[in-house]
Amino acid sequence: MPLRVKAFDGLLVELPNEAIEHILRKHPDMLSILNLTKGQLVQKIINTIEKPDEVYIDIYNARYFLKRTNDLYINVIVGGGTVRTTYLISTDTYARMRRIKWLRRLF
Repeated sequence: MPLRVKAFDGLLVELPNEAIEHILRKHPDMLSILNLTKGQLVQKIINTIEKPDEVYIDIYNARYFLKRTNDLYINVIVGGGTVRTTYLISTDTYARMRRIKWLRRLF
């Protein structure tokens, strides 16, 4: 059963187990770089959705919830009200995505 998280703006976001497993499989650096357990990673994702530093939207209405952590950003991507993936981005990638991919800032 997916977790349901209330975003900063009241949007209900689902965090399914499949997304968590995808993140662990495809982005294991989330655990190693941030020195997190699986449970702590889930809490970071929830916290990023509930209390983001910034949120952007792209042309497909996907939302990018960002939380700064040291010199990296946790980037939680939500499409259709469901977390699709989460990964770390550098400040360079952040600047590039802000210029090219993200249409506008929501928060």
